[in-house]
Amino acid sequence: MFACDVMVDFLGSRFHAGHLPALLGEDNDLIWQCITTATRNPGRETFCLEEVLNAAAPTNWSMAIHLACDGLVSDNYQFEKDFENLLANWARSHGQEVMAGIGRLMLDETVGWRLFASKPGVFHAISEEIVIAWLKSVGVEGARKIARHLPRPFLDASGKGVVPTLTEFVLSSFEGDDLTFRELCAGTHTLQMYVGDIASQRERERERNRIWSAVSAPGIACVRTPRRTARHVARSRGRFANKLRTAALQPI
Repeated sequence: MFACDVMVDFLGSRFHAGHLPALLGEDNDLIWQCITTATRNPGRETFCLEEVLNAAAPTNWSMAIHLACDGLVSDNYQFEKDFENLLANWARSHGQEVMAGIGRLMLDETVGWRLFASKPGVFHAISEEIVIAWLKSVGVEGARKIARHLPRPFLDASGKGVVPTLTEFVLSSFEGDDLTFRELCAGTHTLQMYVGDIASQRERERERNRIWSAVSAPGIACVRTPRRTARHVARSRGRFANKLRTAALQPI
């Protein structure tokens, strides 16, 4: 670990001095070996590793994206967030490669669960067309993994149901897969926080979902699944709100 910190200190100092391009030109393979080793064994000196990787990326996009994707499942929280920001920026110009890298992790049984427990913002930086193309290539397993990260159906200002394009594709193509449905429901409020009168907030969520379950979404073939999702969420929110109110009445 100490050796990794020394490497990162050296690369960071070269980057800030403007000498990193010269080092890459002198021995590109050696510098990438150093970056790879430091990225896979993060120590205490990780604050400038993001800058070094970003600066070196144009000389080896494939490796840079691979390493940044691995950083998404790191045990180091700050490391994970730094690399998430990198990938979100890179997705604008290298969306297919970023989606392939994240997809590799999602389908990996060893580390894929980590993307269940978090909601990386990088998903929203990748174009819907690229994500849909990836889903077409991997099928229902990909739908099950990405369902928690789908943008939620909502009601517009006129009260009409709207299903975002990516969500519509998944629900239309994999509507019959019960696990995809359950993952979509599970991800609807993942990491959501409540402050104040939680029971009332849950009841408002229940009411919004009741409204959604009764509306139509013209031209959307998959509306049955959002309605099913809404009914499911409405029931669970109602039960939880009742439990909170009942608990509040109990003597301490």
